[in-house]
Amino acid sequence: MLTLQNVMEAAERIAPYVRKTPLVAAHCLKEQPWPDGELLLKLECLQVTGSFKGRGATNKLLSLSKEEVQRGIVTASGGNHGLATAYVGWLGQTPTTVFLPDNVSPEKVKKLERWGAKVVIQGSQWHEANQAALALANRDGLTYFHPFADPVAFDALHPGALPHAVEQAQRGEVHILDQALRRVDCCLVGQ
Repeated sequence: MLTLQNVMEAAERIAPYVRKTPLVAAHCLKEQPWPDGELLLKLECLQVTGSFKGRGATNKLLSLSKEEVQRGIVTASGGNHGLATAYVGWLGQTPTTVFLPDNVSPEKVKKLERWGAKVVIQGSQWHEANQAALALANRDGLTYFHPFADPVAFDALHPGALPHAVEQAQRGEVHILDQALRRVDCCLVGQ
C-alpha cells in the first residue's frame, strides 16, 4: 500500500542517485484545466535516463540484498524502463539484461548497451519480451524489475513531485500542505 511515509523514505533513499528536477508552472496554456489552481510540470525528462523511471528502478535496486544484486537483474521494456534498469545495473555494478520487442529503435539499443546492459530482442510485442525476461529470471535466479507493477518501484515514482511540494509548504511558499498535495496531483510526471 502506498503511504506518505513510504514515499518520503523512498525519496530520501534514492536522493544521491537521481536528479532533483524542477517543478514549473505551465503558464502557456490556452485554457487552465483547473480554474482555482495551476498546472505544474515536473521535468523528469532531465533525469539521467530521460524519464521518471530511474526513480523506481533505483529504489528497487536499493531494496535488494547484496546477494540479489550480485546475481543480476533483468527486465522487459519498450524503452524508458529498460534505460532505467540499465542505469541502476551500472550503479550497482551488476549484470543487467534487458529484453525488448523487435520494434525497438536502434538508438535505444545503443543507449542500453552504453550503460552496460545485455540487450536481447525477443518477439514483436512487449508481452513476448516479458515472458522471456521472466523465464530467464526464474532459470538463473535473477531479480526481475517489472516496468509498471512493482510496489517497491512505485513508492519512488511519486517522490519526484511530493517532497518538492512538502518543501514548498515548509518554506511558506504554499501555505497549506493539503493545497500543495492537490497541486502535486496535477503534476505531469515524465514523458
